[in-house]
Amino acid sequence: MSKPRPGLRAAQVPQAGRSANSRPMVRKRKGRPAHQVAELLGCTTSGKSWDTAGVDCVRIVETYFSSLPKTTTRAGQQLNGRLGKVTQLAAAGDELGRLEVSVTGSDRLLRLKPQNLQLQEVEDSEWAPGDQARLIGLEEEDKELQKLNCCLCSLERRVTKGKWLVKVQTKSHVIRCHNLRVCTQEECRRWGTLGPWPVRLCLSAVLTAAVLLSSELVGRRLHYLAGSSDVPGPVVASVPLLATLGSFLWILVTVAGCYRMHESLHDPEVRFPQISELAVGPPAAKMLYRLGFASSALLLLAVVQLHQHLALPHLPGGRGGEAGENFTYYGFCAACGVGLQGLLLLEPQLSAQTLAHLTGAMAFFYGAWCHMGAATRLYLPQGLPEDNPGYQEAQLALEEAADSQLLAMPAVQVLVFLRHKVLMRGPMLVFLVPLFSQLSERSGAGPAQSAKMRSRMGLAQWLVVLNFALIFLSYGPELAAAAYLPVPEPT
Repeated sequence: MSKPRPGLRAAQVPQAGRSANSRPMVRKRKGRPAHQVAELLGCTTSGKSWDTAGVDCVRIVETYFSSLPKTTTRAGQQLNGRLGKVTQLAAAGDELGRLEVSVTGSDRLLRLKPQNLQLQEVEDSEWAPGDQARLIGLEEEDKELQKLNCCLCSLERRVTKGKWLVKVQTKSHVIRCHNLRVCTQEECRRWGTLGPWPVRLCLSAVLTAAVLLSSELVGRRLHYLAGSSDVPGPVVASVPLLATLGSFLWILVTVAGCYRMHESLHDPEVRFPQISELAVGPPAAKMLYRLGFASSALLLLAVVQLHQHLALPHLPGGRGGEAGENFTYYGFCAACGVGLQGLLLLEPQLSAQTLAHLTGAMAFFYGAWCHMGAATRLYLPQGLPEDNPGYQEAQLALEEAADSQLLAMPAVQVLVFLRHKVLMRGPMLVFLVPLFSQLSERSGAGPAQSAKMRSRMGLAQWLVVLNFALIFLSYGPELAAAAYLPVPEPT
């Protein structure tokens, strides 16, 4: 009995009476030459062997139902146009001559006729040195390359046909074109300067500037009304609503727009890339990332400032209390962190700008974490044992919370419950995991991560950021309600 050839699986062992290089028995589809069918099978008469199985990328076409050759099934229609890799010949029997194909982006293995497959060559004529790229599909390479799977890199030069020299982290590697997703200059020109919605973004920037100016004018008016019996009114109430909603929408639009422009660098197996990586790619994505997060940070600063004038005077300790001062200080810290990580973008290599970006993200997390602690002391003060040194202060805070007109409002009570009992109970520390992952990846010290693990980490980061955004969004209705109460004299 003949032994399997190196690189072949048991199902690929030639049957008796047939040479290893002979063509499997397949039916030719009318209109497709026999040599094209042989090329798709990877076993041409020139001696091309199945050692190359899995190298060539194929596109699934014309998936027909077996008994109705002119009618496509619903499952077949879903497969049309999908990319996949030929892994081996199907086992002998009814499926003799079919190819086992791994569909890109899923765990599905299909057995298809060669007539339903079309070779998909990678066109690299538009690639140029300096283009940013992502490494994909390196799970079956050597350990050094497996560790680099899904990493961002930059092209250096073409080595041979189908292979490029790329710089990833601090080293250069020769990578096949099939393992690269490249953001070309044509892709950059496609998105222009501000991405898919330039007019809307310009209009949004103008509206943001108007809200920031309004918040400054409202702050001056509230300072004038402090201690009087007059209420600020609906005009003042609309400003914090617009500021919180605007900050939230800027984050959503920025992530959605950058995700769309990042499509040329998407790993097909990673559905949720890390948010910081969305700025890597076209210049329009970088511009939108900077504009969106800087605008969101400025609006957050305005919200914290308005909270200092509208809500803090109604809370235990007032503006001059320790909890009130910490609330304002760490709110400013979180907003500045958002702006810093938005202006100084993440780069594929470990650089000073990358470190500054990660520092901004850490500052946001630290500020938001301490901000939530101060908010709990303001909105939900807790009693202490009588022998505790802070007993008198805690009792005073409880009394002031019970007498607060703001905390007595039913709508505010619902907001406080949702914010402190639901949103703030989330696993916020998960936010730090992708940050350390980005740092270790660029320093070359981290372990290899699978595409699924990266996608899960990205999803966790998206959910935590959404949670933080909802926490700050919840202050808008509360400040609007506070605008219908007289402003107490600052303490």
